[in-house]
Amino acid sequence: MWAFAMKRQTTPDSNRLVLSDFSFQVPEALIAQTPLESRSASKLLLSRGGHGQPLSNHYVTDLPALLPANSLLILNDSRVFPGRLLGTLNTGGKAEIFLLKKPVGATRARVQALGKPFRKLQPGTKINFDEQVYATILEKVSQDQSISLEVEFNLSAEDFLRWAGDHGHIPLPPYIKRKESVAARESKDKDRYQTVYAGPEGSVAAPTAGLHFTPELLQKIAEKGVDCARTTLHVGAGTFLPVKHENIDDHKMHEESFLISRETVQKILDAKKEGRPVIGVGTTSFRSVESLFKMAAEKAVSPLDLADQWLQTDLFVRPRSRNHRFCSEIFSALMTNFHQPESTLFMLICSLAGFDRAHEIYRYAIEKEYRFFSYGDSGLFWFD
Repeated sequence: MWAFAMKRQTTPDSNRLVLSDFSFQVPEALIAQTPLESRSASKLLLSRGGHGQPLSNHYVTDLPALLPANSLLILNDSRVFPGRLLGTLNTGGKAEIFLLKKPVGATRARVQALGKPFRKLQPGTKINFDEQVYATILEKVSQDQSISLEVEFNLSAEDFLRWAGDHGHIPLPPYIKRKESVAARESKDKDRYQTVYAGPEGSVAAPTAGLHFTPELLQKIAEKGVDCARTTLHVGAGTFLPVKHENIDDHKMHEESFLISRETVQKILDAKKEGRPVIGVGTTSFRSVESLFKMAAEKAVSPLDLADQWLQTDLFVRPRSRNHRFCSEIFSALMTNFHQPESTLFMLICSLAGFDRAHEIYRYAIEKEYRFFSYGDSGLFWFD
């Protein structure tokens, strides 16, 4: 089942990794289509040490026992909004758009989106969602070998989001199949494709590692002496768009908005000063914190100077070669679900855990029939 570097191409630097080095096959039966009845009943794969070190099987309910008592857990509290919209064209044909981020605009909301049937969605095309709400295609935008749509609604961003809460559809990934797509207010996914601690609305995809937490589990973690802090990164669809270049350095990440409070930044600084482990819940938590500290270093300012303000990140963490690793000065571990092959998310795991170790982890997860992707199982990976 494991296709390791099956299509390796020659590059000027034979040690440099290319897209096909991150290829593997996930049996369709392991792609989770629905969440488990209990959020925290998912399996949890624990990795400590490098390539060849033992892996152990646990459950998310074991987290209070697995986390050091003095550690700091970073959670992304962004809330998913119903960004998948089904409508009709003036010709009567069906149309669908998927918003790439949260719309903005005080009078008429504008946003970039994907759409189908793409060929028919030309500039000037009108998509009707109901008798009062419609969108107009303004232009087609090309970026990194992909083309998106610039869309304008006849509502303000505030009114549109209020309308979408009732009439939009949950933006489930394409690998999750539903016989019929229903509006968010009627969907069984409305609550489960959302973390229990979700706050500011703005994500078009869930920060899925956080889907495993329940109020009861968070309480037990707190009783263990583990502190929690929040960051907000609004997940854009760009995070999940496929990498189309064999030379992965040519891939351009879409920017995503994030904000980290002064309280959270101070907690991170205190943990670093005291030598306490900081553990990210999800790749988005990791990327937001790393981005803020990287920006602060580049500006020669304190990370606290960048707190409490919305910033943009296109941070793309990947290994440069088989033995290259991203050495975080902040994080000691990452809790994350199992990601798609050849994705920027799997590349991030390869960079943090080590290329060979990451492949070893995923191979083991497939052999042990862990459930993959958004509604799947999870892992706790230490970077030692």
